Amino acid sequence: MTEIIRTEQVSVIPFGGIPAETENEFIMSVFKAACEESINIDMISKAYLSTDCSSVGFSVSDEVIPCLIKAFKTLKLQKPPMISCGNVKIVIKSKAMIDEKGFALSVFSLLDSLRTIPLLITTAVDEISFIIRETESEEVERRLKKLFGKK
Repeated sequence: MTEIIRTEQVSVIPFGGIPAETENEFIMSVFKAACEESINIDMISKAYLSTDCSSVGFSVSDEVIPCLIKAFKTLKLQKPPMISCGNVKIVIKSKAMIDEKGFALSVFSLLDSLRTIPLLITTAVDEISFIIRETESEEVERRLKKLFGKK
């Protein structure tokens, strides 16, 4: 059985060009500042942009953005993140992801056919989570339900 869960009012906070030698310190300082404002960080995604720098992005509820901006003011950020608010998180949870080849391919092929570019993606053994713009979310959700035989 495949479960599709929709969460609205989600913000994405990306940071790019983090120098490798200060990466852990930077990420910890961002998460500590959020923690001190009692902000719950949801999805976290990290990638290397090159051998000497990386990017990290995470999501939060739109309602905590004012507190997050306050928290960021305590940090010495070289460049503030470009915060994207009012998005939708879609979680596709299925045991089929464990055993079936091509599950993720079918999800991302569907997104590509709709010209939908996820703002943030994370996965687990049996789930794919992605954040997309609200304006694209209803059609994506409708097509995902059709793909996985849900009404």
